[in-house]
Amino acid sequence: MNDFPKEYLFTDKHVWIHKLKNGRIQIGLTDYLLSWMGFCTEVEFPRLGQKIEMGNACAHTKFTEYIYEVTAPVNGIVSAVNEELHDSPFLINEAPYTNWLIEIKPDEFGEDYLTAAGYAALLGEQ
Repeated sequence: MNDFPKEYLFTDKHVWIHKLKNGRIQIGLTDYLLSWMGFCTEVEFPRLGQKIEMGNACAHTKFTEYIYEVTAPVNGIVSAVNEELHDSPFLINEAPYTNWLIEIKPDEFGEDYLTAAGYAALLGEQ
């Protein structure tokens, strides 16, 4: 079983959510997803200040053989992107829980997320 950060929340689309003290969130991809997708070769980010909507694609990650649409877990405004991933997208594979993709100022934070234990249970069902 994977060791998912207990302080993070997760979606059934394999996106992790890290709540920051300033009320914003950072999102990234789980190591479970990355183990299936392979080596990340490119990340396409939204614009800073762009409005994103929950359930819609907010970024695209390209892998050796696949393209994955990162689904927004909240409605909000893009406040930052991880610029380091422009030149070094492989960092996602090396440390998926520290190499975030997007920082979002959420309009509000929902409750339909999975804990680390809930996400692990979901994976056991797949």
